[in-house]
Amino acid sequence: MTEQLQGVDAAAFRSALSRFPSGVTIVTTRSAGGTLHGFTANSFAALSLDPPLVLVCLDQGADCFAAFIAAEQFVVNIVTPAHAKLAKKFATKGADKFAHGTFESDEGGYPVLPGAAAVIRCELSRLCPAEITQFLSAGSTTHR
Repeated sequence: MTEQLQGVDAAAFRSALSRFPSGVTIVTTRSAGGTLHGFTANSFAALSLDPPLVLVCLDQGADCFAAFIAAEQFVVNIVTPAHAKLAKKFATKGADKFAHGTFESDEGGYPVLPGAAAVIRCELSRLCPAEITQFLSAGSTTHR
């Protein structure tokens, strides 16, 4: 029997969503103690140009969830195809994501990815809980 989600065939829904191409980001931050945290997100969107706001979604079960909801700032690194292997690493639960020194620190000590298509430095402005995902809404401060 095929799993159903509120009357929708789960396999068909997954198949439909897999046909929607999206960009990939690596979102990073550092804790007050200086520990680096990060995850791969394709649940990323621009909310507003004025004020400049972005939305990033993070699963509440993620290892780094507590660090991100406590963070005052985070960085959205929009990756290129050259970063595919790194993006897979940051999507892996339990991986030592910063082990190979790929990232540099910005002036605030936050990890930024050299060669990223764009880097958006954000201040956390709002947390919006949902059933399975925590939405992080943030004001972009600078980009390159």
